[in-house]
Amino acid sequence: MPINIEIKAKVRDVERIQKLTKELSGGLPGLEISQKDIFYNVASGRLKLRIQNEKQSQLVFYQRQNCSGPKRSDYQITLVSNPAEF
Repeated sequence: MPINIEIKAKVRDVERIQKLTKELSGGLPGLEISQKDIFYNVASGRLKLRIQNEKQSQLVFYQRQNCSGPKRSDYQITLVSNPAEF
């Protein structure tokens, strides 16, 4: 199962962050991704349907501890071509 590390941070100076990201990306434009997450109650782990558009979405199962700071998530993604059926 793939893993990632989730880090959440508060941004107090948006302009500074935008400047830094532009510098780090070599001036390449950013990509805005529009998505909607629907979370489901499951007995173990976490499950969400990530709707990206009418035709391409993902069902994401992941396990993550409830703690502060950086968190490891073990996850599995299944592509969904018919999110409206969920």
